[in-house]
Amino acid sequence: MEMTDPLKEISAKDIPDMLFRLRNNFPLAIHAHEYLQTIMKWKRKNPDLQMAILAPEGDYKLGIIFFTLIGDEFNGSVYCYDDTETITLQKALMTTKKVPFNSYKMASLSCMADKSFEVIKPILHYKEYVDSVYWLPWYCAREMEVHLPEGVEIRPLSPEHADQINEIWPHRYPGSRDLIAEIITLNFGLGLFRGSSLLSCAIHWYYGGLGVVQTVDTEKRKGYGRAVVEAATRKLGMMQIDVHLIIVSGNKVAEAFFKSLGFRYAFTSWWAESAEWN
Repeated sequence: MEMTDPLKEISAKDIPDMLFRLRNNFPLAIHAHEYLQTIMKWKRKNPDLQMAILAPEGDYKLGIIFFTLIGDEFNGSVYCYDDTETITLQKALMTTKKVPFNSYKMASLSCMADKSFEVIKPILHYKEYVDSVYWLPWYCAREMEVHLPEGVEIRPLSPEHADQINEIWPHRYPGSRDLIAEIITLNFGLGLFRGSSLLSCAIHWYYGGLGVVQTVDTEKRKGYGRAVVEAATRKLGMMQIDVHLIIVSGNKVAEAFFKSLGFRYAFTSWWAESAEWN
């Protein structure tokens, strides 16, 4: 007799309760909450998007795993609230056929707190990274003042800026240019320009937080990065989206910068990426 798969889609009627439960566990659950909101928005825009939100027996109170499959990439995350969820979800992942992360050349599970990271340790062949997550509630973000230096302006990014952004992004990898173009279309990005020259950028990134915050090397220390981050933060706040971002562990300059804008430490996170990613 064929075994039924231990992971099932979370039903549409349970999604509001799942999101409510995640909101009640902010800031620890901010990444999972915003990532889920983002991929559900994409699915509404593009019904052909390959994505899944799964839980043991379809019960989100037993831990959740969610992901998108775009091109050659598997991107997703895991969220567990306590040890019971960790053990239950881990057991389900041991035997499921519904989560193909080891069959994708590029696989990334992002921004997991300790209990969530425990779930995938025995399952995924990966490299791990430790980062710090910072956040700002939407009602604070919408009040953000934008300090724009003279001679420059902030405008929306479009997919044709993806080549230049990818060029200056230190975390680029084969295929990242296409992901940048796709996310600018699905979410949004803001650029700081002098005339037609793009000098600094920030993107509402694929996991629902601020990402790809970058300034051209020759234009650093002029307040451009600050202005574009302030503008993107304010825009997200006006959309009633709680803002979060990930800072590479030990980057004290970035931590000081975001703290100066009012961002608060949320939690220390783990990333797991397939060995081929970089």
